[in-house]
Amino acid sequence: MSTEQPAYETIKRDGDFEVRRYNGYIMAQVDVRSDFDDALRQGFMMLYEYISGHNRVRLKIPMTVPVTEEIVEDGEKIPMTTPVTAEKTGEGVYRISFVMPGRYTLDTLPRPDNENIRFREVGDHNVAVVRFSGHSHEPRVQEKMRQLVDWMQTNGLVPKSCCRLARYDPPWIPGFMRRNEVMADF
Repeated sequence: MSTEQPAYETIKRDGDFEVRRYNGYIMAQVDVRSDFDDALRQGFMMLYEYISGHNRVRLKIPMTVPVTEEIVEDGEKIPMTTPVTAEKTGEGVYRISFVMPGRYTLDTLPRPDNENIRFREVGDHNVAVVRFSGHSHEPRVQEKMRQLVDWMQTNGLVPKSCCRLARYDPPWIPGFMRRNEVMADF
């Protein structure tokens, strides 16, 4: 049985790059002030506890993919024109997100016990993606962000927001088998 992920249509494929049209979905999100890797660990655990039953009705919610991480500043996404997009290092604020299973709505999702977790409804949208395998450590992710932005510019796509990292596999999967992506809305 495969893990649920948001539905999308591939519009264009160019090597490791793709243009996709996603259907809408709901995300559970938490902002964490830390370095790149530690923010993911902390945010993942908060969201994992939520789907494991740490919510007002003790409901367990199935895990979905991807888990995303993006740089934010003062609780807001950083615009693509800000140099920090591909250059941010060290401690910062990162938004970690889980996509909620498609059968839930904002009205049917249980309220989290952790008040830092919030929900966001994402409508249908277009995304440019670069896919890569291996580990997704910060220097490699920054390089993939630069590659994606360059590819988008070459293809006449104007980013609406900062790039985000999408991880699809659990940490025990060997690096060469992992699916990772850097994404940007346009």
